Amino acid sequence: MFFFTKFAQTIIDNKISTTDLVILLKVLEYVSYGNVINLTQQTIADDLDIARQQVNRTFKKLEDSGIFFKEKKSLFVNPNYLCMGDLNKATDTKAYQIALSHAYNELKDVIPEKADLDKKAHESMSFMKK
Repeated sequence: MFFFTKFAQTIIDNKISTTDLVILLKVLEYVSYGNVINLTQQTIADDLDIARQQVNRTFKKLEDSGIFFKEKKSLFVNPNYLCMGDLNKATDTKAYQIALSHAYNELKDVIPEKADLDKKAHESMSFMKK
């Protein structure tokens, strides 16, 4: 598991509470390679002996802050913040490809040239080593 400085700033900017961090750390115990979150909110609530509603609020907050994101019916930890597995292979993961696709979509309206768009999209991925 790798931790990126951008993550710390996101925690501060989004007022992530201590309870939110405890829930996030519990989630990270279950994250599979590729940053897929493979458990239910009820499992986390049971493990931490807290209400499922609190877990639900935290998941929403983490998703709103960009730490988690959904693609179809799967939930991922954003690889710009945390990466489960080999950092050198992280760019091969589904989570990375989805996050990169989101970066392209956000930038394509302001950067029309494909070469510039490719460069900026990859630069926006904080751990990209290209």
